[in-house]
Amino acid sequence: MSTKDSRNRASIAGKSAHIAEMEAGELPLLYQRLVEMSPNGIIVNAGDHMVFANQIAADILDALPVELGMCRILLVDDHELARHGTKAWLETVDDMEVVGEADTGDWAIVKAQELEPDVILMDIHMPSVNGIEATKRIMEALPGCKVILLTVYDDDDHVREGIRAGAKGYLVKGAGREEILSGIRTVFAGGSLVSASVLGSLAEDRSQNQGPGVTTREREVLMRLASAAPTKQIAAELVVSENTVNYHLRNLYQKLGVKNRTQAIRASEAAGLLKSSTD
Repeated sequence: MSTKDSRNRASIAGKSAHIAEMEAGELPLLYQRLVEMSPNGIIVNAGDHMVFANQIAADILDALPVELGMCRILLVDDHELARHGTKAWLETVDDMEVVGEADTGDWAIVKAQELEPDVILMDIHMPSVNGIEATKRIMEALPGCKVILLTVYDDDDHVREGIRAGAKGYLVKGAGREEILSGIRTVFAGGSLVSASVLGSLAEDRSQNQGPGVTTREREVLMRLASAAPTKQIAAELVVSENTVNYHLRNLYQKLGVKNRTQAIRASEAAGLLKSSTD
């Protein structure tokens, strides 16, 4: 690790220690502090945008730049000229490789599962399956994939919907090359590209929602967890890898505020998450 990286870690760790003393009720201030201490106003690794104070230090340290190697990118845009133009200049960047293209949301889902890219640049507005729905389906199949939405307008409603679907953030179409490269590298390293205004509205939505924001796939994992199914069995029933199941479990533990399976089941029962849709 370079001397500069060491200083960055020490500085951020000090700021994180102060933030970690904050109460969960101060989340709007927490987001503001994160914007102030993050490069270019980027929220670093904010996860589902309701990260609690005692998780901040570890999240920020984990998101610091590291040697990640080549970033494999899938481009999704129904405008052929725009897509080809982006591909042409990205391929001149040493640490970027465009591994595939798609011109529809349906094709993006297929190509994502075939190529398993590190980052997907996803146009929001496409006919048939739009970028938000495609993102949701891709994240269910490939939870480790990182999606950046591309939008013509800085539209909070569309962006919020995309973040809920699992996107790591968004870039406005027409952004400069340096901004796009910075965004790709930030997300590739584990960070997020979400403005403070969008985070604030997400926090407000969450505070008005009685549930912990569990996704459909996470609920499927929970139901099997409650029946005492081991990870291997859950993976087989959902036709996913054990690593994917463990990924969903980690997210569930964070959302439910628990540390193990037993606590997760109890918390889920208390929240009414184990009731079937027909109950």
